[in-house]
Parts: sequence; structure tokens; C-alpha cells
Amino acid sequence: MNSMTRFGVGLLIAAVGIVLASNQLLAATIYVDNLHGDDALDGKASRTLTHVTGPVKTVQRGLRLLTNGGRLVIANHGIPYGGTMAMSGSRHSGRPLGPVEIIGNGAVVDGSHPVPARAWKSLGHRLWKMTPFRKAHYQLILNDQPVPEHKIPADAGTLPDIPDGHWAAWRGSIYYRATAETHPEVSPFAFAYHDMGLSLVDVHNVFVTDLTFRHFRIDGINAHDRCTNVILDNVTSVGNGRTGLSVGGSSEVTAKQSTFDSNRKDSVQITEQGALELQDSTISQPVHVAE
Repeated sequence: MNSMTRFGVGLLIAAVGIVLASNQLLAATIYVDNLHGDDALDGKASRTLTHVTGPVKTVQRGLRLLTNGGRLVIANHGIPYGGTMAMSGSRHSGRPLGPVEIIGNGAVVDGSHPVPARAWKSLGHRLWKMTPFRKAHYQLILNDQPVPEHKIPADAGTLPDIPDGHWAAWRGSIYYRATAETHPEVSPFAFAYHDMGLSLVDVHNVFVTDLTFRHFRIDGINAHDRCTNVILDNVTSVGNGRTGLSVGGSSEVTAKQSTFDSNRKDSVQITEQGALELQDSTISQPVHVAE
């Protein structure tokens, strides 16, 4: 190798080093902690160091601070996080060797909201009624678990008898037949409120691990369109009003050692040109592929 060749290789190695270093600087880690965090902080440390530096409180604030190729590390104190995690475009996209990483540490993202006592109306014979203002998809929850549903035809002319401890959706309302031990006006009922747990649009090279999405009104996870190289690893999506995972448009998703169970309609739904690869994952219903 002559001196010019060695010089050229040296420049190439130096250039690669500069690129990698700059990528590492851009790919910051953002910390989220719903017990000790504060959304006024910068998210750059796992514990509060100064009046500026420390973990943020909400996953939504953490995602706003995330840059392409960065990591979002979510603390798990056994307290669910609330609301939708929305990821879209270049900010929430990584590179093949530097994906955006969402590290859940076993945390739960919950889409439910308590049912106010005043929302229940007694109809007699232990039958109660409450009417969510958002229609079409429902889920009733008690003690962090979906209440068994008594499914009835949407076009039913009258409300059929509902077994004790079950609920039914009819004409835009939720009807619940109480047991002798359960009184809706004093029991900790909740209902699926937020639409989606993880919403993905036009993102690529995204890695999500050790996170649970539950009790969302529509989908626990929804890859709407133009999502590529999205990997879900040890992710759980349960008790949602429509599906655990929906893959649509031209999205491509891989789910490894993940669980999609006890969702109201489908465990997994694929629409349009969506593609899903399941690896060692558990689903409670067959994959629904819409025409």
C-alpha cells in the first residue's frame, strides 16, 4: 500500500469516526419517571441533579424531547403511565444500526379513566347504565381487569337479559348487571378512554421492549402507515376495545415474544398492505386480515 492509499484510508477512518461520534451525540437518552420526574426538567438524567436536569414525568413529554436514534428509558414503579404514545416522522425514526429505542422496564401504559359515580344510572333489578361520549368501541374495567362482556347483536330491538357481573354495549351505552357484592356507584370501575396506546405513523427503525399497553378504546398498538423495521420485543397489549395490534397501510412490524390477548374484537388485525411477522408470540384469537 503506497503512502497516498494509506492517507486515503486514514481519512476514511477518520470520517467514519466523526460520523459515529456525531450520531452518538445526537442519539441522546431521555429518562421518564412518573414518580420522581417533572416535565419541566430536560430528561437527561435518571434522577434529579439540578433544577434543570433530571427525568421527565410523562411519556408524552419524553417523546417530544427524543431525537432520531435516541433512547427513551421508562422507569417502572408499579404505577401505570397514562395517555397515548404518538410517534411519527423523522424525529421518532432511527437508522438500521441506531434505532430509536423505547425501553419499558416492564412498565404499563393505561388508557382507562375512572367512571364517575354520578355517571351511573340505576334501572332497577341491579341493572345499571352509563353512556360514554365516545362511541363505537368500549371496554369496562374493574380492579384493572376487563369485566366480562355479554355480547348482543348491534341491531337488537330490545336489551336482552345480562348475566350478573357482565356488561353489554347497546345503543351507545354500557349496561352492567351488578352482583350482590358489586355496586357501581361505589366500586372502582373504569372505562377505556384514550384511543390508542402506541400510535405509529411514517417511522422506521423503531425498537420497543418490555412495555404493556392496556385498556385503550381502540387499539393497544396501531402502526397506521409507512412504518418499516418496527420491532416489538416482549411487548404486551391486552384488554383494549378493538385490537391488541393493528398493522395498516404499507407498515411492516415484527413482534418477538409478545402477547396480544383479551382484546374485545381481535388480538391482531392487518389491513391494506400491512405486514406482520410473529416470532414466539402469543395471541388469543386468529390474526384477522381485512380485505
